[in-house]
Amino acid sequence: MSSDKFTDRERRFEVVMARLKQAVKAENDAQIAEELGLSSSGFANIKKRGSLPYERLERICNSRNVSMDWLLTGDGLMWRNEPADRQMSALMALISALPPEQRREICAVAEEKERLNQLERAVAELRATATKRG
Repeated sequence: MSSDKFTDRERRFEVVMARLKQAVKAENDAQIAEELGLSSSGFANIKKRGSLPYERLERICNSRNVSMDWLLTGDGLMWRNEPADRQMSALMALISALPPEQRREICAVAEEKERLNQLERAVAELRATATKRG
């Protein structure tokens, strides 16, 4: 089946299962099926329907300390209660693996974001000062 024939539901299923594979270090669907407590045919059925087994995913998240938000949306950290320094180390490892040009691009974006944050803080301070005077 070509990717343009995937329904949104099937695409979402694939994305969530890819994150689950990453979180549990599974290499294939058989390992994911086992992790979910499903037979290979049971997994094939939910995959075909694009039906996420939310209760089973929740059980895995709870037992492995995986963030359900991250698993379902990709937002936030993979691990619940992940220390910031571990997150920073993971980020640095990812960036280090990139070619120099891409690292420079990421740096430029981060610098621009910090500049915008500084401007937003300055505007907030000016508004607070104006409100006190007003």
